[in-house]
Amino acid sequence: MTAPSLPSSERAHLRGRGQRLKPTVFIGREGPSDGVIRKLEEELMAHELVKIRVLPGEGLRETGVVAEILAEATGASFVQVIGHNALLYRERPDEDSDTDET
Repeated sequence: MTAPSLPSSERAHLRGRGQRLKPTVFIGREGPSDGVIRKLEEELMAHELVKIRVLPGEGLRETGVVAEILAEATGASFVQVIGHNALLYRERPDEDSDTDET
């Protein structure tokens, strides 16, 4: 469920929007668990652009690696990583496209 790569202009726009965001998904020592993925799915449906924070801890993978795993699991696009924070983006599906026209 890989998301298409974002054009650099859109990525730059999203990075600007992401500066104002506070992290809403936190990843602890356990890494990207099923509960974290469910929470990220909810946040992506509600907001499209989500900032995650990988809490520093023993044996935890790099933030970029965790962000790539979560992006792959949710079909989101990886936007940016700075320190322990990362931005993920997934466009909300149009609700009108699911309706039956009969």
